[in-house]
Amino acid sequence: MAGTLAFTGTEKAMLLKELTPVPCLLVGLVALPFSGCETGDDKDSDTDAVVLDTSDDDDTVDTSVFAPDGGLELEALAVFGAAFAFDPVEGAFVTSQTGTGEDHDPWIAISGTDAAGEGCTTFLSKPGPIAPSERSYVAAEGLYAALDMPPDATVETDCDTIEINDPAWLELIAGIPDDSWGIGVGPLDSETAKYAADYYGGYFGEYEPTLLSVGWYWSRLEGTSFAPNGYMSDPVGFSAELDDAFVPVTDADGVLFRLEAEDVVNPAGGLNKGIYILEQSFFSIIFQ
Repeated sequence: MAGTLAFTGTEKAMLLKELTPVPCLLVGLVALPFSGCETGDDKDSDTDAVVLDTSDDDDTVDTSVFAPDGGLELEALAVFGAAFAFDPVEGAFVTSQTGTGEDHDPWIAISGTDAAGEGCTTFLSKPGPIAPSERSYVAAEGLYAALDMPPDATVETDCDTIEINDPAWLELIAGIPDDSWGIGVGPLDSETAKYAADYYGGYFGEYEPTLLSVGWYWSRLEGTSFAPNGYMSDPVGFSAELDDAFVPVTDADGVLFRLEAEDVVNPAGGLNKGIYILEQSFFSIIFQ
């Protein structure tokens, strides 16, 4: 299913950064050194992880999975980026427009890193309209709405360009396009807020009223103790204003006008009009 890469993972991340005010995006499991980018108090945010033991049927949770030098000891997988617009009139996730008139389809990015530090990224995208998810995790997690990426989504990946020696890890990475992936939007929970406060640093007070929990669903997590519905409610995100042409509204400096979190909920159900952006995922899945 993989298509030809039209851009690298970093280029796509930079595209999202252009739509994102400071603090900048932390991409994948480390902060990329974007020019002119700062993170809160100008320090990297810590990233926790849950461990998925694939050696038997029991899963375990362990946040002590990083080597002393900050390098990963085990294979890791995480959703590091997503952006999607919602149209309450259609009641669906839709394609928005960039300031230059280009389509901006709903998309999700999944990043994998092996034990040797080799990484790759898979992007899944699909033009709207896409109906909101009806999976059980939406109600169970108290979400406002969720986007399930359709099985016929366009796949762009560089995972076929790196050398992966572990057959099990290779199978997992190769299977990303065939798995089911989703992004949910809900209220900021207390646990995510703690990580967000560290990530935003001195900016937290300014941005807190706009923050949302923008978690991710992965079909392979269903039935685990830490994600029985397949949903990880950990990343933080926000919604920004769209004009009548579904172009993100910015100020003179190109900074998005963020919506207050309380204004994203449509009284009739679902979401209000806006472009929803996953800004930072604090957890990754570690395989052993």
